[in-house]
Amino acid sequence: KEIVQGCHSAMAWLVERAIHGMSNKIKFSVEEQDWFATGMTKICLQVSSEQELVEIYNLALQKGLKAHIITDLGRTEFGGIPTKTAVALGPDIAEEIDEITSSLKLY
Repeated sequence: KEIVQGCHSAMAWLVERAIHGMSNKIKFSVEEQDWFATGMTKICLQVSSEQELVEIYNLALQKGLKAHIITDLGRTEFGGIPTKTAVALGPDIAEEIDEITSSLKLY
């Protein structure tokens, strides 16, 4: 379940860019192009609560970073209660992401 949620968050950015890019002729940023060219690095970190996950997401948005949060609808887990389960940050400038995530533990 955790892997699936992480995949959902990672793909959310790409799906959004593909949809908006096709309709608005948006080009990938330098950071996005670098991410594609250098192997599409992904690092999995853990938080202690849904609240902390939302705080990380909101802080990323405030700093102007690309961020996507995933809400599981609770169909198979969480007793039918929609629950925020994963956040993807970037692709963006690594140092700016690190400012937000450096205190988190590797998963």
